[in-house]
Amino acid sequence: MVPIFGIHILFMHFTGNLRWLILTFLLFAGNLSFGEVDHFDSLRTRWWQQGTGDDRIENCDRWLSLAIRINHDSIAADLNTLNEQRKNQKSAFLDAVYLSNYAYWYTEHTGDYQKGLTLAQEARTIFEQEHRSKQWVNCLCRIAFFKLWNEIAQNSPAQNEAILQDYLLPAEKLAVESGDVELQIIVKQWLGSYYNVSHKDNQTALRYFHEAELLHQSKIDPLLHITTLASLGIIYSEMCDEENVLLYVKKSEEYPLSSAYSYAIGNLYRSVANYFLVCTQNFSQSLYYAEKSYQLAQELDAPEYISLSLKRLYEIYKALGNQEEALKYLELYNQQEATIARDKFEFTYAQYDIQNKENVILEQQLALQKKNSYFIAIAAVFVLLLVLLFVLIQAKKKNRLIAQKENEELNRLALDKAVRETEEEERKRISENLHDSVVQNLVVVKMNIESLQKSSASESEEILNIIQNIHELVEESTIEIRRISHTIMPASFEKEGLGKVVHELGYKLLNTEVKIEVFTKGDFKSLNNNLAIVVYRIIQESVQNVLKHASAKNIFISLVLENDQLEVSVEDDGVGFDKADDSGLGIGLKSMQSRVEHLQGHFYLDTNPNQGTCIQFNLPVTT
Repeated sequence: MVPIFGIHILFMHFTGNLRWLILTFLLFAGNLSFGEVDHFDSLRTRWWQQGTGDDRIENCDRWLSLAIRINHDSIAADLNTLNEQRKNQKSAFLDAVYLSNYAYWYTEHTGDYQKGLTLAQEARTIFEQEHRSKQWVNCLCRIAFFKLWNEIAQNSPAQNEAILQDYLLPAEKLAVESGDVELQIIVKQWLGSYYNVSHKDNQTALRYFHEAELLHQSKIDPLLHITTLASLGIIYSEMCDEENVLLYVKKSEEYPLSSAYSYAIGNLYRSVANYFLVCTQNFSQSLYYAEKSYQLAQELDAPEYISLSLKRLYEIYKALGNQEEALKYLELYNQQEATIARDKFEFTYAQYDIQNKENVILEQQLALQKKNSYFIAIAAVFVLLLVLLFVLIQAKKKNRLIAQKENEELNRLALDKAVRETEEEERKRISENLHDSVVQNLVVVKMNIESLQKSSASESEEILNIIQNIHELVEESTIEIRRISHTIMPASFEKEGLGKVVHELGYKLLNTEVKIEVFTKGDFKSLNNNLAIVVYRIIQESVQNVLKHASAKNIFISLVLENDQLEVSVEDDGVGFDKADDSGLGIGLKSMQSRVEHLQGHFYLDTNPNQGTCIQFNLPVTT
């Protein structure tokens, strides 16, 4: 299993300056064509908003590949827009473009290369079936490096020849067959990077990059050429070959500097700074190129490049013996790394939260699609209940008549007295339990039916009549059960404990218009069952009071168990009431207070008109 958090940064330091090469090649996954354009927003207008049909999809692919690489402000929104479009258009090509780019974006932000690999494999299958050669080739290359990064993250040797045989060499063959020179250059760059990162084989890597250099033509994208030149310069710097290092720095600088080229040039400068630091110990030259790299990274506002440049400056000043400057850049580097780590964590958590919300929405949509079946089922259940009620009433009448005719119970009076005493205690217990549970559940059912009435305004009159009849039956049942009183302990109480049951109470009320948030802390499985049941009933009744009377938008429930004390609060932002008015307390609140005090606890009520209500109590814990 690949750890989701931190792999991206681990890989960045594992591979040193060469990592940028691999990421830069992802720029071309949509067959980019910069020309002389230097402003990314202009590219977005050209590629994202223009074209129709498959041409538009290809343009979107080109833009997304670039936008992800430069972390453009619009990328998250653009991916969401594309996702919505593919739901409506039902295009396999569009699905694959989305999956391929989402995989790239997701791994860049989380380091979860395993998930990126799964998504890219799905996209690759579609591109192959659709005979989309360019996208197929680029997807094969992405998969190869997702696998490579995953191996590095697992601290594996990362010399898996299957990556070469199954993905990169087939990609090279397809690129040659396509006749697309830019695509051939890109694959050779991937191959060069593979040998450098996976095998530390600089000679083979140089061969592929030089082949890419020879393929360059005037009509080829200049950024593609700069990438090749900078790659060669970086590899030569690793080999301590000063003549070729300076040669490829010069060749790269022949192009006018623009933001489109800054990624390649900036990383080349940082590598050259390392060359002068390690190979020649020419600290002045090393500092010169490191500062240029840092300047470009700041202009690009690229967090990881800023981090790498700060680290290089720290290393140089440390070698110079300038402790003050070295410590300054070390502190800046640590701050930058912490920011990157925090951003990745927040992104991963947000994606997880979004996925959960999407799952809830899908479940709700499925429920809406089946609502007609549910209406029939609900009606059938109520009809069955009416039949059973009729049968029970008839049986009860028959038993009563039989009982009236029985004259053989000589000890009936004494037995009746004992039974009545026992039943009186049982009625008292059942009455208290029922008031705390079944009535509350029926109130929620009634509210859900009322919500259903609102959402079903456009349905047929027959369905609306059924809903109205159900609503009236629930209302009548609520009044009747308030007199009878009975409840059942939640099934998960003994297994999961009080904390889990209170969370489930929040889940049951998700369909109401009130947002409920539950916070728990402590081991609730150790609680005495009697105490746990009392606490649950008080919370349950408090929530139902809010739903019925408070007109609140939010409810916050807190349970904290520590130091042999259980602290409980139920707070809402509803209308509140005047607690000085004793009549406003009602039987329910007085019953809560009585139950808490009976358990040697303390009960607090904080409320005022239009300021919400907060019920708090604490109890000593017994196990």
